[in-house]
Amino acid sequence: MVNVLASGDENHRAKVVEGIRKGCEKLWVPMVGGHLHPDVPADMPSLSVAILGWANKVLQSHLAQSGDDLVLAVDLNGQVGCYSVKSWDANSGKSPEELLNRLEVLPLISEIELAHAAKDISNAGILGTISIMMENSGKGAIIDLPLIPTPSKIDFLDWLVSFQSYGFILSISPDKSEEVISLFWDREITVAVIERSLKSQQLR
Repeated sequence: MVNVLASGDENHRAKVVEGIRKGCEKLWVPMVGGHLHPDVPADMPSLSVAILGWANKVLQSHLAQSGDDLVLAVDLNGQVGCYSVKSWDANSGKSPEELLNRLEVLPLISEIELAHAAKDISNAGILGTISIMMENSGKGAIIDLPLIPTPSKIDFLDWLVSFQSYGFILSISPDKSEEVISLFWDREITVAVIERSLKSQQLR
């Protein structure tokens, strides 16, 4: 990873760099360089990161198939995040070994070809991420809201639009769903089929 940090506030820069250091140590990923822009207004900081990696196979987000199960995998063992956007923090308090064990399920699913498509749940939240994946795949879906696993510490509507520190939606052939579900449960990740992809391009 390399980064570009723009911040005119020395105290702010120190906090950002400390956060980067902690993240790199926790996930065992090196930050090999960076660039600083100190000449920006203190109220307009920004951080950009470029990541170069290597994979045997890649799970893409535009290959959902009609009739696929839509499988939601989330870590309910967390807390409401501290950012200005609605978020769920399931990383704090976990060891590097725990975090990496949970993350390794995705390349495993990819390499043994258990999913057609997958997308991480980020700023768009659960429903927004599903919408993006379905639109990119030229498909629609019917989502059964009561089937969505939800922690007790957050309002359901907030949960649907929260950024997830660990959350994925996968499009999987129904005959492979149970195998994928077992892989997540083995890592203490809550997972559920929340409905199926459709030929139509409507999301309901």
